This record gives sequence, structure tokens and C-alpha cells, in this order.
Amino acid sequence: MPFRWNGDLATGIKAIDFQHQEMFLRAEKLADACKQGKGKEVLEELFAFLRDYTVQHFGMEEKWMTDLLYPGYPLHKAQHEKFIDSMLDLENKLEAEGKSTEIAIRLSVLMGSWLVNHINAFDKSLAIFLKNDNQAKNFI
Repeated sequence: MPFRWNGDLATGIKAIDFQHQEMFLRAEKLADACKQGKGKEVLEELFAFLRDYTVQHFGMEEKWMTDLLYPGYPLHKAQHEKFIDSMLDLENKLEAEGKSTEIAIRLSVLMGSWLVNHINAFDKSLAIFLKNDNQAKNFI
């Protein structure tokens, strides 16, 4: 299932959109590797990227939300935690069972589908808030 960045997913916040685009590139790379029967080969590199990504990207968004008293923070943070939990479950499966096509496919779907849903349901609302908050101009 291809998940590709397109303009409909843009939030209008450069830092957020740039990081989302990188996530889509990584998900696409994994999907392409899976199609070629090489998904297992990119798993460790991708999990390392995701560990950094979740700290940096989620941390940036959560700092903005807490600093600006964003009312949707608890729900938004819960979605971040849900992604991290799902990612860690797959990474633990990788450590316990070794590389497998099943893990590669599940990770590809998790990254793509979660990100599309998260952007549309949560990040676009955050972006609207940031664009309308005078203090946010110091952050974004």
C-alpha cells in the first residue's frame, strides 16, 4: 500500500511538513524494499531512524503544545504514545524473532497509515492553532 506525501497533507508549518516528508520518504523506501523482497534488510536502519524521529518530531510538537497551552495536547500526546508503543512492539518482535517480511510489512503500514491519519486528525488542528496564536510566531 503506497503512502506518499502530497500537498493535501501539508500543515503549512514548515518544520512539521519537512519532518513529515522525511517520514513518508522512509515509509516509501520500506514499501519499495518489501516489494523487491528486501524489506528485512532495511528494518534496523529504519527503527533507528524512528527512535530519533519520535524524540525530535514529537518532542518539538509537544513542546509547542505545552508552551502555548494548546487545549488538544492530552489527546495529541496520547496519539504520539500510541505510535511509539506500536513501533516498540514491532521492534521487540524483531529482537525476539529476527528480521521478517511480516515485520517489514507491518512497519510500512504502521508508518504510512498512522501518519496520514495523524496529520489529518491532529496535526492540521495544531497547525491552525499555531497560525492563529500570536505567541506561536516565536516558535514556528
